[in-house]
Amino acid sequence: APAIQLAARAGCPVLVARRDPPPQGPVLVGVDGSPSSHQALEWAFDCTRRRGGRLLAIRVVEPDEDDEETSRQLTHSVDRYAGNHPEVPVECHTIRGDPGSVLVEQSRSAQVAMIAPRGDEPGRGLLGAVAQTLLYHATSPVIVVRGMTGTAP
Repeated sequence: APAIQLAARAGCPVLVARRDPPPQGPVLVGVDGSPSSHQALEWAFDCTRRRGGRLLAIRVVEPDEDDEETSRQLTHSVDRYAGNHPEVPVECHTIRGDPGSVLVEQSRSAQVAMIAPRGDEPGRGLLGAVAQTLLYHATSPVIVVRGMTGTAP
């Protein structure tokens, strides 16, 4: 698909729109703790501020991960950017499951979903499995955040 190829190779964030209008829910961002997901989180705060909405930061917990430690890491990551955007209401949730499936499900009520192109394996391919899953299956528009040039939509 041309949109997938563009998102995989672009040097800037790429918005992949959907045919149907999205709900007026939160701005969704997937955060896995990687440096690229922190870029997506920073972009999501700016985007949420511009849209006047609320931010929903999701960290998916793998079966062998510690829920409590993962929640602490997510809160720490969010707090790192929240100070620059005190006007943005934000919710943090850790959810156990498959990252792609969880984020696709969460996208059903989101006005836009944001994801980094790759998580913790930046050298393996152009798009990670979670980004590809969202691009193919999310019902909301998806922004693949890379390059951090310009300002958020």
